[in-house]
Amino acid sequence: MERLTAAVAAVGALAIAVIMVLTVADVLRRTLTDRSIQGVIEVAPLLLLSAAALGMGYAEQIGVHVRTSMVTSRLPRVAALAFRSAGSLVSLVVLAWVAWEALDRAIASIQNSDVTPGFVAYPTWPAQVLVPVGFALFAVHVCIRLVDDVRALRSGEAFEEVEDEFVLEATHA
Repeated sequence: MERLTAAVAAVGALAIAVIMVLTVADVLRRTLTDRSIQGVIEVAPLLLLSAAALGMGYAEQIGVHVRTSMVTSRLPRVAALAFRSAGSLVSLVVLAWVAWEALDRAIASIQNSDVTPGFVAYPTWPAQVLVPVGFALFAVHVCIRLVDDVRALRSGEAFEEVEDEFVLEATHA
């Protein structure tokens, strides 16, 4: 799962790189010729949507999403794990719902042959298909974290005095 998520995030990073190259090329062309490169304005939002969606799972995997460490670092380990598990469960439900709705919209985009408005009509379905993929990967990583936390609570590991990410997050915040 980690390799798949990293590969998907790499595609998102590539989309950001393409946006940067297209933007610089468009600015240079406008500066030199007073004319824009046709289609850059239409394709940039699709690339940005793709990049954002594809990076969410990786951000969760490496732990850079918003955390509740200001609260959990001040709680006993058992309470912190329980609090984080409850939050993860709510997040999982919301992420699954968003992924499902995004998939429905992606399917509709394919069926309707949606295109971008503007001078150049690009199909929007490729970017819209990547949104549920990104949310699904995000949900998988939240689920993995939830399972790990519940296992720690059930096994009694939560009662051990160990330095963990709650303490590390609080010291870096």
